[in-house]
Amino acid sequence: MLLEVKELTVQFATEAGLLTAVENVSFEVKAGEVVGIVGESGCGKSVTALSILRLIPRPPGRFARGRIVFKGQDLLSLPLGALRQIRGKQIGMIFQEPMTALSPLKRVGRQMVEILRVHEPGLSKAQAWAAATRWLASVGIPEPAERMHSYPFQLSGGMRQRVMIAMALMLHPALLIADEPTTALDVTIQAQVFELIREMKADDTSMLLITHDMGVIWELCDRVLVMYASHIVEAGDTNALFDDPRHPYTRGLLRAMPRLDAEIEQLEAIEGQVPSPLDYPPGCHFSARCPIAIERCQTEAPPLERLADGRQVACFRATEPLADGENRHG
Repeated sequence: MLLEVKELTVQFATEAGLLTAVENVSFEVKAGEVVGIVGESGCGKSVTALSILRLIPRPPGRFARGRIVFKGQDLLSLPLGALRQIRGKQIGMIFQEPMTALSPLKRVGRQMVEILRVHEPGLSKAQAWAAATRWLASVGIPEPAERMHSYPFQLSGGMRQRVMIAMALMLHPALLIADEPTTALDVTIQAQVFELIREMKADDTSMLLITHDMGVIWELCDRVLVMYASHIVEAGDTNALFDDPRHPYTRGLLRAMPRLDAEIEQLEAIEGQVPSPLDYPPGCHFSARCPIAIERCQTEAPPLERLADGRQVACFRATEPLADGENRHG
């Protein structure tokens, strides 16, 4: 197994109290596999991703519980010097906000060359410069030789994001963590980035893809983890989950997804809002928004249990037979 996250709980100390952003989260990523994490904003997706490379600021954050094992090493207990050898080279990351991830004081080319030469000291400056220029071209940046001399503020948001993608890919990491990697890109560049991801998959590069877009999950992922309010509520093979979603939150996400085969476009929103991490309900975190909640859901948190088909679902009603006229998509 390439990556194993085991019972991870991440908390933050705030003036209003202790905030639990991720609670008892467990999952695996195999070699060559693309795993998606999907859910609304505020569900804990990005905190989960940042935790893998210990990029959570401490304080105010802390790892209250759990292990993150990469190639047999627990990253949470690894000395910082050893962890720095893994960051970038073995585990790459595409951040959601490229302007905060790139240094505003250094030209793009200098930043890329520095990263290459730190992890591949055998490269000359000229070789690293040529390699970085090729990577800028591969992610669709026009006139890459000229852009190597640009500062980040001289680039558009989409171009900065493409720089981040190139920086993450050029070291050929075994695992790439992508946090909303195409948010700032137009559809043409998104297609180019998705093609790069497919090529990486063919090269046995694993990927953890964080997104709120179920269409991206369907297009790229082998397995999917559905997160809601700090918990994983459903996990399993992408095809099975789309064909027969078992958690009511997963069904809500799919009902909100545009369909090309629908004669009349009618998207449904999930009523209500994600609860505050400072004030989660005592039972199932989704109970206040759930159309099929029962009394037990209000007081007892359902465990993430494995069903007969191999998927995992945290819902007391996941295996109940459907009512007449009801379907899994609502």
